[in-house]
Amino acid sequence: MNRKAAVGIVLLMIFCVLSSLFFRLYLREQLRRYDERGAQGRQGEEGTAPLMLSGEETRESDPRESPKKRFQRELFELDRETEELLSQKGGTSLRERRQRISEIWDAKMRQIASDVSGELYGKEREDFQIEQSRFLLERAQDAKKELSEKKSGSTENIDYLKKYTELTRERCYEILDKLSD
Repeated sequence: MNRKAAVGIVLLMIFCVLSSLFFRLYLREQLRRYDERGAQGRQGEEGTAPLMLSGEETRESDPRESPKKRFQRELFELDRETEELLSQKGGTSLRERRQRISEIWDAKMRQIASDVSGELYGKEREDFQIEQSRFLLERAQDAKKELSEKKSGSTENIDYLKKYTELTRERCYEILDKLSD
């Protein structure tokens, strides 16, 4: 192999390494931005209404309150309001209420995950993001198990949303345990 070819290969390798490093940093920044947008509930997108349960108020949090305590309080309120919404008779259909509840729990989970991810660095952060991605895939698979040929489309969808919300709720509390006081 002549000298020019060897230099060309080395330069190509350096270019590839630098390109992959830049691409990785770019993707990490895009993921951070996506997490931040997710924590804001993705309101204002096509046809989506603000994700609020009936009676849910946007309260100012105590600046001395730790994020973990604030999320614990918010999850407790969300549990209570979920029960209230499910016990309502009339108005919106059960499927619509279940859909709305699942969207709210999903937004809350993304918000908590974003805070936890912000506290982690390096390998711990990457491991957490992998764990979260794995959960999202498993949640979809587990919820799909609720779908069957024996049920009608409406009942099937309600069961799917119920399982989806249960798994999301459990994950919120699991993630919350990782958040420092």
